[in-house]
Amino acid sequence: MSALVVASIITYLTLAIKLFRDDKTTLIYDLNANVVRTVASEFRSDLDRYSANVRLLAQGYANPDWRRVILSNETELLAFRLYDAEAAADGKPKLTEVNALERADKFLEEKGISAAEWNAWTNSVAIPPNLSPTGNPIYLAAKFLAPNAPVIVYAEGVAFEGSGRPRVLVGIFRGDRWWATLRSQGVVSPTLIDSSGRAILAADPGALDHPDLSGNPLVARAIGSPLAVELKDFEWGGERYLGAYADVGAGPKIVATVRADEIFRASMRLVNKSLLFGLLIVTIAFLLSSRVARSLTRPLSALVAATESVAQGRFAENVAVRSNDEVGELARKFNAMAGSLDALQKRLVESERHAAIGQVARGVGHEFGNILMRVFGKIDLAMLDTEEPKTKAHLQTALDAVERAKIILQNLRSYSKTGDAAAGPRAPVALGTVVDQTLTLVQHELKTGNIEVKRDFSAGAPSVEGDAVALGQVFLNLMINSKHAMPNGGKLSIAIRPETGADDAPGVAVEVADTGEGIPPDVLPRIFDEAFSTKGDHGSGLGLSISKTIVEGHGGKISAVSAKGAGATFRIWLPERPSVEGKERKHG
Repeated sequence: MSALVVASIITYLTLAIKLFRDDKTTLIYDLNANVVRTVASEFRSDLDRYSANVRLLAQGYANPDWRRVILSNETELLAFRLYDAEAAADGKPKLTEVNALERADKFLEEKGISAAEWNAWTNSVAIPPNLSPTGNPIYLAAKFLAPNAPVIVYAEGVAFEGSGRPRVLVGIFRGDRWWATLRSQGVVSPTLIDSSGRAILAADPGALDHPDLSGNPLVARAIGSPLAVELKDFEWGGERYLGAYADVGAGPKIVATVRADEIFRASMRLVNKSLLFGLLIVTIAFLLSSRVARSLTRPLSALVAATESVAQGRFAENVAVRSNDEVGELARKFNAMAGSLDALQKRLVESERHAAIGQVARGVGHEFGNILMRVFGKIDLAMLDTEEPKTKAHLQTALDAVERAKIILQNLRSYSKTGDAAAGPRAPVALGTVVDQTLTLVQHELKTGNIEVKRDFSAGAPSVEGDAVALGQVFLNLMINSKHAMPNGGKLSIAIRPETGADDAPGVAVEVADTGEGIPPDVLPRIFDEAFSTKGDHGSGLGLSISKTIVEGHGGKISAVSAKGAGATFRIWLPERPSVEGKERKHG
């Protein structure tokens, strides 16, 4: 029997590793394709908006009302230039400035850039004078004026109807949103390139120090291919890469590459943990089979079968409890563990579903927002150009419809925000009960870690209105962090007591304290930042960030005090009833 169990688990793990690697390769291919399509679509939409707004500015520059409407809708524009493209004495085209507009004061103050630095840079920008609708239609460049201050230079050659000469329009825009988009794609690192293979903008500003990427086989393929989107598996510098590119329009393209070994490194860590878990199960099976009587073979076989089901993801599997001895107790504990895993899996699936919906909502909201801004600007301009009452009434009706569409868009965007981590059903919650239930989930880890638990729950603590599941997630994260901070054992103290908050609002304070290693002073201010972790490869850095989101979504506050080597205390205050401010923060 034991040999059969060993053979089954080894076979299962071998197949799992192979399937996991194959699935991971397919997943990264799909991820690369989706990333470049999504980013290219967003950038293409922005370029269309840039073009429309600089054309409107050029045509109506002399009209202050026209200019005001355009600038109120284009919040990312920092500067505008209008040039005449004339032929010099040597026959080559040259640019003569006709009009200029500056509105970068707030940006410079926000980024800590002096006016002198800004003027020196804008005067040094070299715009190609040969831009034209029939030749080179646009010029696109980017520059980091400070480590966190990217700007986009967009130039376009046009020939307005009725004009006797070609003109070049230049808009300088904030690049924060483009840069954030490139940085948010995880292991896939997209880069914006021009038609010659030079990097325009990348997640790492240092990549722009050596912008020529034409030696990259994927980039060489992208700049020479008429395809809008393509996936490619290639070798470069002796290493294998998976990559994709997508056309942004009129020359620029988005390329994304990822090394094959980066894909499988995280996968193999998970596989190794699964292997250790399997070996642990085998060891337990051998020890039990050598010490129990033959009459216990059947229930133990059932337990092994249920364990294999859980390992395959079927967490609802239960073991029949037929006795009150050690085997029966083991079956009850196993059923409790499987039930907890089943609940956690459902919560994870739900979270991933909301994240996917949120991503779609952001994409739809962005595209719809650009359309609304154009429609709003056109209607507003039309109202300025007419005095006929009936026409104005029709235009006002159209403006009201646009405003309603803006409200719908705001609601759609609010659904995709991380504040939805606290969006579960609200009901009266006894925090002592939630803490005790959470302690039950981690009692085995605390016991094996030689950690003593001290409870100090005040009988007068009121219930709070909230989501018990989300609050349980907060307490679970704090308890696990405390356990990791006490590798050699220690004491975990949890206190609950009534406490008034700001404006004498009634509420409850919860303190979770440990006697562990403590948090260094330079780390403490950043522990609630998203993706910040002190656990290296063993932590994602999301636990405390999500906990903060949940607590604030309930109208509460979370803080921490600690010193290196002196333990840490996390303090949560929750109102008995969420304030209006807390509810507004939760909903958008």
